[in-house]
Amino acid sequence: MAVSMWSHDDSRVEGLSIEARGSGIRTKRGGVFDRISFSAGPGDIIAICGPGGTGRTSLLLAVGGRMRLSCGELVIGDRSLPRSGPWVRANSSVCPAPDIDPLVDNMRVSEELRRAELLLRPSDRRPYERNELLDLVGFEASQRDLVGDLRQADRTRLRLVLGLVARVPLIILDDLGDQVPAAGHEVLWRAVRTCATATGATIIASTLESEPARGVADHVVLIDAPDLALPEADAPDVGAA
Repeated sequence: MAVSMWSHDDSRVEGLSIEARGSGIRTKRGGVFDRISFSAGPGDIIAICGPGGTGRTSLLLAVGGRMRLSCGELVIGDRSLPRSGPWVRANSSVCPAPDIDPLVDNMRVSEELRRAELLLRPSDRRPYERNELLDLVGFEASQRDLVGDLRQADRTRLRLVLGLVARVPLIILDDLGDQVPAAGHEVLWRAVRTCATATGATIIASTLESEPARGVADHVVLIDAPDLALPEADAPDVGAA
């Protein structure tokens, strides 16, 4: 569906800005990620790029107020973390991912969508209509299909839809392009751009390769393996920021 056909032009959200200043998470075993800094405006797309083990997922969860930093700062909108963790969590959505609330293979697409709708918190924002979201991301399968039968690209599109349905101003998508052939990555990034343009939401997504995101994402942040010899700190709190 082209953005011009999107029927919610009068109900776009105002995306949240993100400011990371020397952000890091450290545990007794060493750094998870360290000294990450970037600045993004409302409605921007941020690509967090790096190989496995570089803390990409933990960084996304920290941005969403679901992991506590050990050092540095994160400001989401005009709210600082961890103090405003409950507000950030209420105004962000973490898309399902292999390591974060994974999709259920023996459920039908329609059942996964219905489950997401039933789990929505009470809000003044009216949820987006599922069929429009599926068209928006270019979902090619049927809602009657089993999730486990979907091609990997459609699994990613479904994960994005499940994050978008609540109509919140910050969308967090881990492992964009997971197990998708390299040629399909740019198509998925264009779907993310379409969603950000149509809904107004800020979208931060992680991926292995940076090249497909360039020219689509507003910010490409390269993340390297942390220094395992960093000073010890208590293990980060998950969901308690």
